[in-house]
Amino acid sequence: MSHALKRQFDTDTGFVMRFFEEYYRLVLKYLRTCTAELSTVSSAADGIPGDADSAQVERLQIILNDLYETLERQALIAAQKGGEFAVGYYKEAQFIMAALSDELFLNLPGFTGKQYWSENLLESRLYGTHEAGDLFFKKLDDFLEKRDAVRRDIAEVYLLALGVGFKGKFRGMPDQRQLDYYRRELYIFINHEEPRLYQGEDRLFPQAYSHTLTEGKAKRFQDVRFWTGAFASIFGILLLMSFVIWQNATADVESMADEIIQNSAFKI
Repeated sequence: MSHALKRQFDTDTGFVMRFFEEYYRLVLKYLRTCTAELSTVSSAADGIPGDADSAQVERLQIILNDLYETLERQALIAAQKGGEFAVGYYKEAQFIMAALSDELFLNLPGFTGKQYWSENLLESRLYGTHEAGDLFFKKLDDFLEKRDAVRRDIAEVYLLALGVGFKGKFRGMPDQRQLDYYRRELYIFINHEEPRLYQGEDRLFPQAYSHTLTEGKAKRFQDVRFWTGAFASIFGILLLMSFVIWQNATADVESMADEIIQNSAFKI
């Protein structure tokens, strides 16, 4: 019997995963744009308020507006289709998505618009706060304490956000065991069992394996090798696209994407 993650699109809450995928595709598109276009701004702009010339500021405003409007549009759709319950449910996922996109842009190597972005966070625009690095994990702690089975899709969104790079207050810390703990607890909540990556025949989203790279020898992380294959298989084509996008950024980012894609061929 497969113990794969199951996105229940036919339930009242399954729309959250569809919205996450839609939004993440848009984020990846703009990360590529920032890498290709915005990073070319002269380093002479460093230290200048806004950290970008007028053309870059205009482009960043377009990106931020599009991401913001996408999140708000999704909230409106949730309200139309599911009323107050669906809106409240989506708002939990919306915070995760906003926090994730802010962090990805702020930590994009070579991106010269970081100061402008930090002054115009999606989090601040949506919620009036500037503390996602801490608040993300406070919310996650509360989620894991309650372990409400109805909110399984929210657990998947948390797990995906951690899988594609959100670290918040733990970013830069040499000890990443707390992040591993969160991933493990979310996995157990979703699947009702301990992670069994590389130990059997089960896979996350077996159907996604038809879209993943299978040739070549996969490289492994020391501490998170069990998770990279899981996260990659969740999206299949989506993460293959992310590999292509991130490949154009820097060597470090390219290496990370390569790990994700190559590990997608492994069994769990």
